[in-house]
Amino acid sequence: METKDKLSALVINGAQIISSMLPNPIGAVFNALLNDIKDSIYQKRLEKWQSIVIERLSHLENELDSIVNNEIFATAILKTSQMAIQTQSDDKMRVLANALFNTYSNDIKEDELIIFLHLVDKYTCTHIKVLKYFCDDYETDHSLDNYNPTIIVKIKMHFTDLDSSYLKKIINDLQNDYLVERFNENAPALWFGKGTSLVTKLGIEFYNFIKDSQD
Repeated sequence: METKDKLSALVINGAQIISSMLPNPIGAVFNALLNDIKDSIYQKRLEKWQSIVIERLSHLENELDSIVNNEIFATAILKTSQMAIQTQSDDKMRVLANALFNTYSNDIKEDELIIFLHLVDKYTCTHIKVLKYFCDDYETDHSLDNYNPTIIVKIKMHFTDLDSSYLKKIINDLQNDYLVERFNENAPALWFGKGTSLVTKLGIEFYNFIKDSQD
């Protein structure tokens, strides 16, 4: 079997393994959807995920043999494939692909992989956008000195239609997972001082795990 075919088979197996977690006859029905109903939602998602993975692999043509024999990558491709068929979001699939190939390109330990993939599975794309903002774009803007960081995020990210309580929930999730430092909701931005990062060491490591390495 060609190396690319082996990797493509891993993608399919990762998606199909999830059916074994479901009680019969639900598992059998789900497996049938993946294998037999070519126009099903799950089949379309699987095909989309396969195309994303194969496209990324095309840039690593000289490393395919090494990838196939990489134990951590094998674990990651099985788990990310299971997650991919559970989302309708192209953005979430791209984040999963980033995580998959960063697993290979970086020295990721299995414990880190499991923790980080759990967070990828848990978070919405909006969680990830907010974390990206804190990592890449957050600065104390003197014109916004009297606002707290939550309001600054809403203004700077143009979340005009996003309910403030929803945004607070997202930031609180990032804080509870120790990715973003806690801050006083009532404290103005100037309290943090110019250039102060709100992202923890773990937050930076996780963000590097899910970001596009080509950016």
